[in-house]
Amino acid sequence: MELTIKHIKEKIEKLVQLYRSSISLNKTLELKIKDLESENTTLKEQIKELNTSKNALKLTTFANTLSDDERVELKKTIIEYIKEIDSCIKSLDQ
Repeated sequence: MELTIKHIKEKIEKLVQLYRSSISLNKTLELKIKDLESENTTLKEQIKELNTSKNALKLTTFANTLSDDERVELKKTIIEYIKEIDSCIKSLDQ
């Protein structure tokens, strides 16, 4: 009888120890998750910034390949598009 009670106590102590250990591990993992989520957010922002820079570089490279006449023509086309967009916005406001 005493051996059985002692054996049960040992198992309970072991379970409590495992429980405490798992709680500690869980807290550690939760902190790790928060750190990784933060790092992930930062990396996503960096990717957006790099894509913006890449697109700007592409436009600059493209603009540098145009002749003066092509630049003037492109500028006129862009101004026409802007006027059309402004007109559409005014129509939507009415």
